[in-house]
Amino acid sequence: MLGFAVVHDFLALVALRRHRATKSRARHASYLVTVIEPAWKQGNVARFVRSRSRRHETTRRRLTTLGVVYRYAALLRGIAPSLPNMTNDKLRGVFEGLRFEHVASVLASGNLVFHSTETDAPMLERRIQRALHTELGIAGGTIIREHAELRALLDSDPFPGLTHGRGTYLTATFLKDGATAPGRLPEPPDPRTRIVGYDTGARVFLAVIDNSVPGNTPDFMSWLDKTYGKDITTRTWLTVQRIVKKLGS
Repeated sequence: MLGFAVVHDFLALVALRRHRATKSRARHASYLVTVIEPAWKQGNVARFVRSRSRRHETTRRRLTTLGVVYRYAALLRGIAPSLPNMTNDKLRGVFEGLRFEHVASVLASGNLVFHSTETDAPMLERRIQRALHTELGIAGGTIIREHAELRALLDSDPFPGLTHGRGTYLTATFLKDGATAPGRLPEPPDPRTRIVGYDTGARVFLAVIDNSVPGNTPDFMSWLDKTYGKDITTRTWLTVQRIVKKLGS
């Protein structure tokens, strides 16, 4: 029989995908009303959009009221653990002050896991970032992923047969919710980089980098920084595995 945690993660992922699909359809319908057919603003389409918006909010509130608990990972950008306001205990204190439960750190590079009944990941990102800036002066970005999304990413095995090391540096660069996904990825910029692809479910760029000569930033990482700025944060594949293990414990 399937374990409780597996069933819970499956149901959480289904609910999250339905929630996001409803938001996407409502945004598309809103575009049709306000841009394509402005004359319909007082007609059936406008009523449909308002109905969809109310339905989405009702669904979100029902999930919260029912106490469906989601396990999240917060990936913080620009964390330097040597600074006194960026230590794990200070970061956990901010999350605990936001009333999140089961808060824990993974390594010292700005990875925190927590439980919440909230289903709106972009709202969580903004809420956490405001608190980090207000309480600790941290102005970097915050990217949220739900446990089921990261678990599905690991299960897809994007780096088959490879072991993380200097010559095969396995990287995962996460894109902030709301940022525009790439239409196409650039051609391999140099022989040190092999671009594996972009996983739409986890919104993450995957690449293998030859990092045997330290101090040189591969062109692909430079392209990501120039294109997305603060809307991305990168983790090694080993770190992603440890985050998922922590979320599943």
